[in-house]
Amino acid sequence: MIKAVIFDYGNVISLPQSLEPAREMERISGIPARVFESVYDKFRHGFDRGDYTGAQMYAMLMRDAGRDDLADNRALMEKFAYIDMESWQYMDEAAADWALSLQDGGFKLGILSNIPTEFIDKYGAAIPPFVRADYACFSCREKLIKPERAIFERVLSALEVAPEEAVFFDDLQENIDGARNAGIHGILWTSLEQAKADLQALLASVSPLGPGIQAHPTPTVDETNTASARGSGLLPVFATPAMIGLMEHTAACAAAPYLEAGYSTVGTEVRVRHLGATPIGMTVRATAELIEVDRRRLLFTVEAFDEAAKIGEGTHERFIVDNGKFLGNLARNKKL
Repeated sequence: MIKAVIFDYGNVISLPQSLEPAREMERISGIPARVFESVYDKFRHGFDRGDYTGAQMYAMLMRDAGRDDLADNRALMEKFAYIDMESWQYMDEAAADWALSLQDGGFKLGILSNIPTEFIDKYGAAIPPFVRADYACFSCREKLIKPERAIFERVLSALEVAPEEAVFFDDLQENIDGARNAGIHGILWTSLEQAKADLQALLASVSPLGPGIQAHPTPTVDETNTASARGSGLLPVFATPAMIGLMEHTAACAAAPYLEAGYSTVGTEVRVRHLGATPIGMTVRATAELIEVDRRRLLFTVEAFDEAAKIGEGTHERFIVDNGKFLGNLARNKKL
């Protein structure tokens, strides 16, 4: 079962960097934009690891280009670093919202980004996935960078998940390869829609839950489950709330054998019709069949029958939850 989703920042949660920063640096310095565009290819790893600042990185670039005079201009190098850093602050709101929705759906949310200290200090608090993540791992603080195995292991340990229980999104193949070498499921990010589709396919492939799972509990109508006993009516016939409860119980029973220890399902929606009355003493039977799996969301068709005919039909939605986390969140919410 996938328990954690881990996101890169640049070109995944952030919007792609345009060519404008390099062009602005060209206008300021007279150095061709293509030189500035090469900075990450030449010096990024040490920058991301926190070995040197952005200004120092651009000084190294200028010296590499034979412009020691510019490299010695500290104010100019800091200007270049600021232009570069500022361009990465803009989020892809849809991607950020999706990451947070996965967390809301029960997945642990991790951030794993090769990113400099200056950016985190200036913009980190304004990026919701950074703030809300169960664990945010930044290369500059760890002195490790992707695709090194150790940084992936650091995230897994902090999220308390096994490698096969995590999926990592990144726009660079070398980082996806690094994640896979650490045993993590890797999805190369080319677009939000592609990422959603790939995650859905992955969840379907690793989950034992799939369409067709069924259960068939069979109780008897007695004085405890009539409309008059449940307060939903005055007559001694099988109560609609009792039928709905039986359908929910049946769906929960269908899913339970396929869940890992510490996980269960909770009902979130019921849409049913009660088609006919059933008297005391007659046996009723409910069926639930799983017809759709969407991450942790399970959709069942449900039916109920007595000894004579079908008495109810509809659909029922349930979500898989981590019991400890669910109860912990509930306790915190009750204190607010």
